[in-house]
Amino acid sequence: MAVDPQARIHVLATAHDASAAYDPRLTGPKYPAAAYTPDKLKAMKGMDADHPQVWTADYGKGRVFSITLGHDEVSLHFQPLQTLILRGTEWAASGKVTLPVLEEAKDYPVK
Repeated sequence: MAVDPQARIHVLATAHDASAAYDPRLTGPKYPAAAYTPDKLKAMKGMDADHPQVWTADYGKGRVFSITLGHDEVSLHFQPLQTLILRGTEWAASGKVTLPVLEEAKDYPVK
C-alpha cells in the first residue's frame, strides 16, 4: 500500500499479525499448512508486528477515513463494526461525529 507522503496519517486501531496464529490446529482448512510453515512465516515481511487497521488521513482540505476490517457479510452484521463505519464516514463527510454508538457496541471492550 502506498500513502501520499504529504498526508497526515492518524492510526486509530492496529492488529497484531502473529505467526503463531497460522498454526494449522488453530486455522483448520482456512490456510493451507504448506504455505505457512515456520520458515515461510519467518520470511514474510511484517509478520509478528502490528499493522494499521483503522486510520484517518488529511489530504489538503479533505478528510479520509480508512478501514480494513469487515471482509465478509457476517462481519458487517457486528454492531461495533457498524458503529465504526457509520461514525468514521460521518467524520470524513462533516468533520464531526454526532451519530450515537449502536446499542450492542456500547459495552464492547476496547483492548
